[in-house]
Amino acid sequence: MNYCFDFTLTKEDFYKYNKFNGLKSPYGKKFILVLRIYFSVLLLAVLVFSAFSAGDNSEKVLTQILGIIALFIVLNVIFNLFIKPLIILLLKLYVKFLDNKKKKCFSENNKLEFFDDKFIETTEFAKTELNYNAIDNISVIPENVIYIHLNRMIAIIIPFNAFESQKQFDKFIEFLKTKNENLKIYN
Repeated sequence: MNYCFDFTLTKEDFYKYNKFNGLKSPYGKKFILVLRIYFSVLLLAVLVFSAFSAGDNSEKVLTQILGIIALFIVLNVIFNLFIKPLIILLLKLYVKFLDNKKKKCFSENNKLEFFDDKFIETTEFAKTELNYNAIDNISVIPENVIYIHLNRMIAIIIPFNAFESQKQFDKFIEFLKTKNENLKIYN
């Protein structure tokens, strides 16, 4: 065995992961980009449709088109300003909803064992043995946390306090780099 970690996760760790996943991870950035494109296309379609319903008066159509362009720009700016705070609000509501329903979406007590060819996660729910090719992506926030993404929705969270020292944290990151080339460090 190369590394073994026993640690506890909190609701705050779960919330931080979901916030990171929704805003900064490759998955979250792609989701936000798709939302922005869909919103822009839908908004443009509605505004163009309303311009063509203005009638045959060319002066009125030109005025409508200029108004549509201005409205399109303003609404897009507003949407882009509020998309991230909206995602954060929805995440907070989601975590609160799960808490009220007494549903656990994460394991509080975790044990991770890393070997040369596989790693094992043991929680109060299950014991899972995975090969390193099961890892989709790895996100590292220095002196904070490591997220080992298994897919766009599920990740193994390793908080900084699971490590004995900064040196062990750094050595573990180097170890992970040998197992998966999709490791990105965020600041």
